[in-house]
Amino acid sequence: GAVEGFVYSEALAKANENGLIWTDENLSKFLTDPQAYLPEHKMAFGAVTDPQERADLIAYLKTLSQ
Repeated sequence: GAVEGFVYSEALAKANENGLIWTDENLSKFLTDPQAYLPEHKMAFGAVTDPQERADLIAYLKTLSQ
């Protein structure tokens, strides 16, 4: 996604330009290991290593876009 006026890292901006869609699968991969999935992003975020916690987080995020 992209929000006008927000300064994204170059890595996230490029991913957006290249058509990255935050599907459940892509989001799960990112949450599992953010640096491996999207090297050089600048978000201060570790990881969500527990599969159930990841699934719960993704389900919660989906409720925000409805």
